[in-house]
Amino acid sequence: MNSDASGNTGVRQRWIGPADWFIIGSTIIHFVLLLVADHIPLHRSLFTFFYFSMVLVPGFSLSRLVFRESGRLERVIYSFLCGSTQIFLVLFLLALAKAGIVLAASISPVLAIIFLIVNSLFSRDHGNRGAETENDRITVTSSIIIILTCLIVFSSILVLYSDDPLSLTSDSPDHLAYMRTVASSGETFPEVNLYSVGGILTKDLRKGLSHGLWASINLASGRTDPIPVWPLISVIGAIFMLLVVFYVAVRIFGDGSTGLLAVFITIFIFMGGLSRLNLVYTAYSFLFGKIFGLLFLAYIILYLDTGKRWMLIAAAASSFCAVSTHIGHIILHAFLMVTISSAFLIESRNGRWKEMLIQRVPLLGITIIAVNIPYVLMRIIRDYAPNNVIHEHVQGLFQLGSGMMIMNPLPTFRFTVPLTFLALVSVLLLWKKSAGLKRVRAILWSTIGIFAVVFNPLLVPFLTKYVSYMLIRLKSSIPPVFLSALLTMSVVRAAKGRKTNVTRFGALVGGAVIVIVFGAVLIRLFSGFAYSSGSINRSETCYSLSDLYEVIDSEIPDGSVIMSDPITSYCIPAFCNQYVVCTSDQHSIPNDSTALQRIFDVKCLFLPDEPLELITETLDRYGADHIVINGRIPSSMHSMYWKADESSAIMAIERLRKYPEIFTEIFSSDRLAMFRYNGISDISPQGITDIEIVESMEKLDLLPSSGMKQSGIDGIVIRDVLPHSHTASRGKMLSMTVEWIATGEIPPGSYRAYIRFDREFPKGSFYRKWYGKIYRKVIEKMRRNRYRFRTTHQPMNGLNSPDRWPEMTVMDDRFSFVVPSDIAPGEYTYSVKLLEHVQYPNYSLSDLLSDDDIYAGEIAGSLVIK
Repeated sequence: MNSDASGNTGVRQRWIGPADWFIIGSTIIHFVLLLVADHIPLHRSLFTFFYFSMVLVPGFSLSRLVFRESGRLERVIYSFLCGSTQIFLVLFLLALAKAGIVLAASISPVLAIIFLIVNSLFSRDHGNRGAETENDRITVTSSIIIILTCLIVFSSILVLYSDDPLSLTSDSPDHLAYMRTVASSGETFPEVNLYSVGGILTKDLRKGLSHGLWASINLASGRTDPIPVWPLISVIGAIFMLLVVFYVAVRIFGDGSTGLLAVFITIFIFMGGLSRLNLVYTAYSFLFGKIFGLLFLAYIILYLDTGKRWMLIAAAASSFCAVSTHIGHIILHAFLMVTISSAFLIESRNGRWKEMLIQRVPLLGITIIAVNIPYVLMRIIRDYAPNNVIHEHVQGLFQLGSGMMIMNPLPTFRFTVPLTFLALVSVLLLWKKSAGLKRVRAILWSTIGIFAVVFNPLLVPFLTKYVSYMLIRLKSSIPPVFLSALLTMSVVRAAKGRKTNVTRFGALVGGAVIVIVFGAVLIRLFSGFAYSSGSINRSETCYSLSDLYEVIDSEIPDGSVIMSDPITSYCIPAFCNQYVVCTSDQHSIPNDSTALQRIFDVKCLFLPDEPLELITETLDRYGADHIVINGRIPSSMHSMYWKADESSAIMAIERLRKYPEIFTEIFSSDRLAMFRYNGISDISPQGITDIEIVESMEKLDLLPSSGMKQSGIDGIVIRDVLPHSHTASRGKMLSMTVEWIATGEIPPGSYRAYIRFDREFPKGSFYRKWYGKIYRKVIEKMRRNRYRFRTTHQPMNGLNSPDRWPEMTVMDDRFSFVVPSDIAPGEYTYSVKLLEHVQYPNYSLSDLLSDDDIYAGEIAGSLVIK
């Protein structure tokens, strides 16, 4: 008799077999550790075990009931899927009941025992009903499994020992802060988050049940601090991402070598490979949900191909887990159901399309809607009230004129351009010989579907209105790694003279493209290995404020409200149990109608010409009892609206020190200080304005009749642009001053100045102005010298921003930058353009082809660069 990974014998099971004892033993250990976890110092070890006992063990027990027979690899995948499904259902029900997530640590292990008992009864009475057939199982050689294991171990070590640097502007602090809040409050979806006022402003639809999962496991470990276990979450995400990539490739293409190559591409090629921390970022909710999204992709293809109900169950579970992790996946799943169902209808033969149209496709749609609608409705009714202007920006679009637009290809396929190009080549080269291979054709059709949507001028204006920047994430529904792996293996087999999915000519073309694409990405690895400690600038990470967090934990009661600049405010809730007055830019909550106002209100701390009453009024308005002034933010960090620089921070610290009865200094070290706000009832006007932020401001009655240059923003003109030296050297610092004049009131916004330098370059007979940018870039590549460069900055660091400029007053904006070392020497003209900045820029065709693009301003002068 053959036994499977679950311990089933295929005829009759004993009441308690080895697998049952494994479940029982794990559950007993779980409850013992649950009682003493507070006294065990091994935080990471406890977290790892509780993930095992709360997710994988119940999942293993449930998978034996639902997916009765399978190989070992499938059993691991099913355990992960079933375990995630049951824990998410538990957390969802706890949220509906308004019960604490701490109960999840007791419920899930009990469910494991219940599943065990039901499975034993079911096996005794019904044998193998509902089991997979031999054709359903995947078969791979032991050598492939060994190599796969080595790749996963290698990746896990990289992730665990490199750790997430927690960049000041990355998504990591946002996730950590929410996990800390969930654990501290005990609520699946906290009523109060970031701000002490709470309510609908702080409810975040983007956060899902995965945050409750990690928080509940952390609570079982006796802790609420997520920082020590954040690397473990990344490791868990990386392990299952790679396992699922392999599993999906093998399921769809039926080949272990292709699956192994897909894993290799995911690690070393996809999105820059090891030059970016892609594996670390699998801890992010959208990327963690993508693991389930890939399973959903595989199972709907398998279900539509075979009609087997167990595959429909797996597809439903995968969709529920993905959507519960990040609700944005519902859009991707709707797209996949439409494109893959359409592909199977197109590819169906001999009248099978009727069965597909009448039975399989409707049943798939109804099932996926049914499993997701309770969670989606609950979240929309409870947590969805978008009213944040920062999230209403029209962005990431490519204007075609006459109101027509498509998605901007640059941000849409950012970091994935090489593999996206290879995937498109794969569609062309694999199409002919994939006829009759419905699973392959489903991937090919859906890949075409992505481009048919994001580059459709009829669909994009409509979809953008309702799903905004989520269209940019549509490419995540079918990563290009699968087609890239399939084409590569087809080319390799063609070279060996074996039967393959490409023609001989296709193999030659595909081989050339593969060498170019893989080579270009792997070469980049030599210029930057992201997983080494040397690649991390600690001053650009949240860890640069470690001394501050220690003082906050020791000196400030939990639940205090801290007022600081947006970047510092963004970091604090990730490390401390405190509230803040504002958060950073696009990381603010979509519901938060006060987000932009808060970002501008806290600026008063760093503006010495603002009345002291304004600072105290702002503190009182937001209930803040502490202030943090941070001058450590490096100049290399960019902010959407403004950031505190070293000089403004030092001035702010000195100013607050003048009023010790109002602001008690608690901590000060290296350009960083924290004060306790004691409140105030009366303020003397004397000494309120200590330092002028602008040394001298020239006021004008009328604008000069000539010499004024348009800035690009209505109501702002440029009087002059003055380099501090008319000669500059490559690789050296250059300082300049722009003289801005506001002719009227300017609304608050994210303003960015773009200073562009141009010089003449060789123009042959093929040069045309309308595609001059492409021509110039080709010449630059050939000659290894650039003839144009651009630098950007926020006028006056965004502190004294255009909305604060007095009318008809000359504002001297001084800034410095390093002249690139790879430009050609010579005389350069310079121009200035002021634009409102959005996270994903909007372009037109001329912006991509011509040097007369969106950043081209009026020429203001020239200088010589040596």
